Amino acid sequence: MITNMIVLLCLSALFPVLMGAEEVRCFRTTDCSDVYSSWKNESGVYTISTIDGPLQVYCEMIPGNQIDQGPWTVILRRMDGEENFFRPWEKYKWGFGNNTGEYWLGLEILYQLTRKYKYKLRVDVEDFEGKKAYALYNSFSVGSEADGYKLQVSDFVDGGAGDSLSYHNAMKFSTVDKDQDAWSGNCAMTYSQGGFWYNGCGYANPTGLYLWGKDDGSIYIGVYWYHWKSSWTSENTSSSSSSTRWLQYMSLYYLSPTDSYQWGLCNNCCTKILLDSISKRSSLLYDLGLCQRWSCDNSKNHLQKRKTFIIVACLPGHLK
Repeated sequence: MITNMIVLLCLSALFPVLMGAEEVRCFRTTDCSDVYSSWKNESGVYTISTIDGPLQVYCEMIPGNQIDQGPWTVILRRMDGEENFFRPWEKYKWGFGNNTGEYWLGLEILYQLTRKYKYKLRVDVEDFEGKKAYALYNSFSVGSEADGYKLQVSDFVDGGAGDSLSYHNAMKFSTVDKDQDAWSGNCAMTYSQGGFWYNGCGYANPTGLYLWGKDDGSIYIGVYWYHWKSSWTSENTSSSSSSTRWLQYMSLYYLSPTDSYQWGLCNNCCTKILLDSISKRSSLLYDLGLCQRWSCDNSKNHLQKRKTFIIVACLPGHLK
C-alpha cells in the first residue's frame, strides 16, 4: 500500500520576539518571522516582499519549545491531492497552487531567502491514525538556478521520522522536463511524478502522487518519507485499510548570527531611527540591502539579542 503525505515546507526565522516594545513599520517583510515580529501571531495567509514584488504565503504560528515553535513560512503543502505536482521546470521555479491548500512556493524564492539567512528545516509526518513524527535539519539552503537550485542540508536531529533527506544532499532539482538527478533515467518522469532534489532516485518524495494509500501495484510514485517506517509501502494492520498519509513540514528557520561586530560597523551600515526604550545604547538594526538583522550594543561593543527593543531600520546608502 503506497504511503502518502500531507506536506508543508516552511520557512521561519530564529529571531527575537517583540515584547513590550514600540514598533516602527519601516522594513520589508521577507518571511513569516518578520510577520511574527510585527505581533501577528495567528496562522494564515500573509504578504511578504520578494525581489519580484509582494507574494502571499501561509504562515504557521506554532507555540512551543525551541524545536516546535514557529513562525514557519510554508513553502510546500500536500494534504488532499487536489493540486497537480507533475509540473515542468518553470512551474517549480516560480511556484504554483493554492496557499491555503496544496502549493509549492517556488525554487527562486527559496534561493533568495536562503542565500541571505541561515535556516533550519523541519519535516513533520502524520499517518491516517494520527501518529506523528518529525525530522529536523539545522542547516538548509538552496543554490541559484545556474547551479541547478542545488540542495544543501545537514545537521540532522531525529524526532522519530528518520533521516530521509541527507541522501538527497548536494543534488540539483529535477523535473519532468529538466533531468538533473544522478540516475541514468529521469526520476521525476519514471517514478516520482513530481519535481524534487532526486539522487538516484531517493528516500523522500513529498511531491509525488497523492494516492490515499491505494496500492496500484507501483511503488515510488506516491508521497513517501522512507525512513519513518523503513518502507516505500505500508502494511495492512487490520481489516480496514491502515494506509499512511504523511504530514510533512519542511521548515526553514532563521539562525541568529554569531559573529561579533563593533558598534561603529553597525553605524556604518545603518541609520538609527529609534533606540531601545530600556537601554538607549542598544537597538535592532535591519539592513534592507543585505537582509541581515543585528542587535548591536554600544557599551559592550558586540552583537547582542534583546527581548525588549524598538525596531531600527538600516537603509542602504544612508550612513551615519
